Amino acid sequence: MNQKFERAQQDPAYLAWIEAMDDELGRFLAEDAPDLGALADPYTTDGLAACEDVIRDRFGSVHAIDDPGNAQLVDRFTRFIGEVHRRATEGWWVNAAHMREGGPVWPQILRPFSTWALDPREQIAGAFITDPQQPTQLVWVLNNMLTEYTRWVGYGRPTPEEYERRYLEELVAESDGNEL
Repeated sequence: MNQKFERAQQDPAYLAWIEAMDDELGRFLAEDAPDLGALADPYTTDGLAACEDVIRDRFGSVHAIDDPGNAQLVDRFTRFIGEVHRRATEGWWVNAAHMREGGPVWPQILRPFSTWALDPREQIAGAFITDPQQPTQLVWVLNNMLTEYTRWVGYGRPTPEEYERRYLEELVAESDGNEL
């Protein structure tokens, strides 16, 4: 990691954001999405599917997500979606604010099998994507991450670079010389 990344992890605004995690998630489950809070474990694919309904009910349209008046609610949805992914894939929160213009906090989830981060805030808009042939968009993304995670565990938890190399080798071998 580079120095800008390391500094971003120590930004006081980011550290305060992380410090508030449990309180904000508690508020989310109690006030914003009490049906999710009533689940035995809301941090599952079932919880994420129910979260999509709450997103559509609370925002009404994808455009409302960017309304500054909804910033705190968006933040709590970001936290919840991120926590589902973090808990399911041994991920961890990072601050990627050094990678863009804007404020000091841009929370994302890194996973041990990938060098790519998941931006849970971007996932919120996925609740407005519907395809009757597929599970809900948020669940579809999580299922893909769980497939990657399971494969990574099966490979013995290698570095992200080693995981990618082994997976590409497996794909080539499965293609039996045919084009991928």
